[in-house]
Amino acid sequence: MGDALCSFNPMYGQGMSVAALEAKLLDTFLREQQSRAMPDRRTGWTMRFQKALASVVQAPWRLATGEDFRYPEAQGNRPFGTRLFNWYMRRVYELMASHPLVTLRGYEVLQLLKPLSALFEPRIVWAVLSKALALRLQKPKPEAVLTTDEKHVRENSIQTPVQSAASL
Repeated sequence: MGDALCSFNPMYGQGMSVAALEAKLLDTFLREQQSRAMPDRRTGWTMRFQKALASVVQAPWRLATGEDFRYPEAQGNRPFGTRLFNWYMRRVYELMASHPLVTLRGYEVLQLLKPLSALFEPRIVWAVLSKALALRLQKPKPEAVLTTDEKHVRENSIQTPVQSAASL
């Protein structure tokens, strides 16, 4: 348990929280084992406990490694879907500054109060995708993609500060 099972980058502040969740899980398993006091339930106890521990660690580990893998210098095999996950999480983090529901869910997940899946609720996904689409539609097209008419409009509508002052 703790760092013996999974060691987190201290920068993300999840190590102690995950260790506390692991300790709580151990307490639950030991109390369950004690209350049943049946010898046949001991078989496979360790395997069941380890699987349950893996489920506790999975989401915080995904968040931490996903964040690390944003940087090309990060070493290790990037799991399938890492680029998509990072694209999505980047937009979640951006929306946390302005969207109340995304802010709430984001902090709940980062503080391990809610599962990672809470960031994929339909309202959150909708907010992320609609914001991404709106930003994409606002970006001007590169010159190479513009038609002749669009180039003419752009050239005639963009004025330098000197041109703007001269037209006054």
